[in-house]
Amino acid sequence: MIKAVIFDLDGTLTDTLDDLTDAVNYVLSRYHYAQRTRDEIRSFVGNGLYMLMRRALPADASDVIAVECTAILTAYYKEHSLDKTKPYDGIIPLLEKLNRDGILCAVATNKREFAAKEICEHFFGSLLCNVKGDNGKRPLKPERTIIDELIKELNVSPEETLYVGDSETDAYTAQNAGLTAVGVVWGFRAKTQLKDVGISLFAEKGDDIYNIVKNYG
Repeated sequence: MIKAVIFDLDGTLTDTLDDLTDAVNYVLSRYHYAQRTRDEIRSFVGNGLYMLMRRALPADASDVIAVECTAILTAYYKEHSLDKTKPYDGIIPLLEKLNRDGILCAVATNKREFAAKEICEHFFGSLLCNVKGDNGKRPLKPERTIIDELIKELNVSPEETLYVGDSETDAYTAQNAGLTAVGVVWGFRAKTQLKDVGISLFAEKGDDIYNIVKNYG
């Protein structure tokens, strides 16, 4: 029986791509680098702000520049993380139904924790009982640390928990933590990419996640 669902955030619960694209391009413009497209940013996300910035910069940019740019990106995004971001269709009704049935809902993300909590509080409020992100201390996904912390705090076992995400990082996170992964097809990666890294359960819409939770096992 599933007692908890841990969600990724970007590309899973919320469409953050436009705000991330704007933030990265703001930094690139300050350094007179070429702008990146929305699709390029889509391919860069998933491993935290530093890796997003590192991938967006020219290949010959130094590590010092990457660190400087990440600091600027972090400050800018802190002020603009809710400009265009919105939940995907069906997500709020999904969380409402899971809550109604007593299923614990939490978030594990590589997004900076302050931004993750602000976004989750703004859109989801009490529908999420715990939100953890990059706090500068714990290792990022796909390391299992963030999942282990959540499972302990939610007082559930891996066998009672599903992990829902949209990327290769999410697939590997679930594998490392011993969780069953559900891949969403509306996020930042194609279904074929998720199949290639071992995900076999997929959601085309929010209700699919609900049905998987209720019928799992």
